[in-house]
Amino acid sequence: MNARRSFQSGRLAVALCVIAGSCGTHGTPLNLHDRIVAARTSQYCRARAACYNPIVLALETGYDVTTFVGSEPNRASVLPAELAKYLESLPMQVWPLGPMIELTQTDVVTDALTLHRNFSSAERVCRSMGLEVRVLPGG
Repeated sequence: MNARRSFQSGRLAVALCVIAGSCGTHGTPLNLHDRIVAARTSQYCRARAACYNPIVLALETGYDVTTFVGSEPNRASVLPAELAKYLESLPMQVWPLGPMIELTQTDVVTDALTLHRNFSSAERVCRSMGLEVRVLPGG
């Protein structure tokens, strides 16, 4: 009876892991990079020339994040403290080129220090999530 209960508990743990998101080897959640790789996101890219990953535009007030489903752009304004949470919430379809993100900054500047802080913070956040960061020229 204990063996059966143990087996059922194991199945429940696996089911919860699947429902809650992918789990690593010791029950730890996979980082965004690993989730993107595991989702085989290249399947969402039909014509390579029309595939785009998210683009983060650093502003003095936060970020404008552009994502694409196919070639259709979707824009969102994201506060600095919410960037990681926002990127984690994106569907796997917006990562057709794999765990890579483009980062740039606006050319409209009144407070260069704040802009630089937001840009540097976005770069740190993205790298800590396991994303390859490609820095693009400003605005």
